[in-house]
Amino acid sequence: MKKKIMVVDNDPNIVELVTLYLEKENYEVSAYTNSQEAFESFKREAPSLILLDVMMPNMDGYQFLSETRKFSNIPVIMITAKGETFDKVLGLELGADDYLVKPFDTKELLARIKAVFRRYGTVAEDAKVLVIPDL
Repeated sequence: MKKKIMVVDNDPNIVELVTLYLEKENYEVSAYTNSQEAFESFKREAPSLILLDVMMPNMDGYQFLSETRKFSNIPVIMITAKGETFDKVLGLELGADDYLVKPFDTKELLARIKAVFRRYGTVAEDAKVLVIPDL
């Protein structure tokens, strides 16, 4: 089963670029340039991870993350141009699992995504499950 990644960024070029790389790595992607739409969709679609920009109109990334954390512990990687220590600390304290500053290299993004999935203990797709009845 493919892992689903939600990409939320107000820059359509970044959304398109990240989507292409993620799909090439065999992830299912839902992409949004509107944080309000993304938040409503998040409640319905249950992605495996969210890539979230901070500087969004309507609902900024910090607010999106805060609202999400009220009912979900889904992994979130913040991707933003806000690279000051204060911004990074705020994102991590609000519950982000990682923080990547723009401009970024897509290889680094993919490595961070895989690292987050490892930390969350997702089962490898080729893993076998041993079932012993009446144990």
